[in-house]
Amino acid sequence: MTMKRRFLKLLRQTQETNSLLCKVPLAAANNRLAMSALLSDATVPNDTICVNDTSWSMSWKDCKPSRLEASKMAVKKFISKRASLSATDRVAVVSFDSEAHIVLPFTDISNLASIRSAITNLETEGGTNIAKGLKAAARLFANDEMENFAARRLKRILLLTDGCGGNPIRISRALKDADILLQVIGCGSRSSVNEELLRRVATTDTKGFTHYWFVNNTKDLIEHYENMATGIVWKAKK
Repeated sequence: MTMKRRFLKLLRQTQETNSLLCKVPLAAANNRLAMSALLSDATVPNDTICVNDTSWSMSWKDCKPSRLEASKMAVKKFISKRASLSATDRVAVVSFDSEAHIVLPFTDISNLASIRSAITNLETEGGTNIAKGLKAAARLFANDEMENFAARRLKRILLLTDGCGGNPIRISRALKDADILLQVIGCGSRSSVNEELLRRVATTDTKGFTHYWFVNNTKDLIEHYENMATGIVWKAKK
């Protein structure tokens, strides 16, 4: 199946009004190997969607000054680092609580002021529905009008959450089937994060490396996002 056909399939799945009913196979091993090759070269253009939890609990202050503010600083570090590595990157921002919100559609990374402003303006409210956040990201990828399906670009989602909620497994499978890298970060308190669920949501490479991490302090979160921008974490050991 060509990459464009995978995205059309993804679009059909995200247009379902009820939960996804079909079981979508995971990406083939050769596609994950191709993704690994892309991520190992930090200068390869990226299309990144930052999917951030903005539920009420993200206002808690166990990460200083708060979980949400720490996540904003980390995302901004990622954006700045990517801008220094690839001038042709694009970035989108999705927030989710009980519902999902497309805060910023795909934007050239050269427009740093708009991207940073979108991140700065994130605010907390409501509960947590991870599936809705991922479905909004899937729609952004599937509706993307730029014909870059065959281009050598890494498509990735950076999902950050401090909890659990929704049923994200099926939509995560559809995203991985479309060769989208899912990098997942749990933050805050381990007692509130469903780590087993988030590991299943995240991409697992052919060597068994799962792109899920738990981070519980601001310094490490910022450093981790900078490492994701350079691809260091792909080769790291847990």
